[in-house]
Amino acid sequence: MNEKLNTQHIIDSFAEKQHISKKSAESFVKEFFGLVQEALKRDRYVKIKGLGTFRVIEVEDRSSVNVNTGERINIGGHDKITFVPDGSVKELINKPFENFEIVMLNEESVLEDTPIVEEETTSYEIVEQPIEQSQTEESDAEEKVAAFMGTTKEQIPENKPKFSYITVAVVILIALIVLLLLVL
Repeated sequence: MNEKLNTQHIIDSFAEKQHISKKSAESFVKEFFGLVQEALKRDRYVKIKGLGTFRVIEVEDRSSVNVNTGERINIGGHDKITFVPDGSVKELINKPFENFEIVMLNEESVLEDTPIVEEETTSYEIVEQPIEQSQTEESDAEEKVAAFMGTTKEQIPENKPKFSYITVAVVILIALIVLLLLVL
């Protein structure tokens, strides 16, 4: 199956397999997504027997480097959703690869059909940008968002949700795609 699946594909396939109307299938799929989202918000953990486990984990603050300026920056902590497939799902997905042979490679290994490409060296130049400019750009962006929302910059809440509904929906959609692949 090389085509990408979306919610409508899942609804159509579910309706066809279960011999129900598309409207009923759509209602079921949307309700399922909603229930999983609510459970993740409330309990931070959802286990679906035969499919797998969704879990909300906390990612702590970390520091990094702005590649454009070379400046050290702090990336704020947030929540992310993980999915661990059930053992039967893992087996089903990995079954086509179970007869593959493990081959240990080292840096000097050359495979017969792999072309050898000379590595090119690339030099990079770090361009420094004044900090005030990036802070001004961030402030301008906040003002544009506030204007779009019909508020002032000061009214934008500081404690934004730790994960978005879109993230939840994407993770659930992936799990449903895996489930659909199992059914097909």
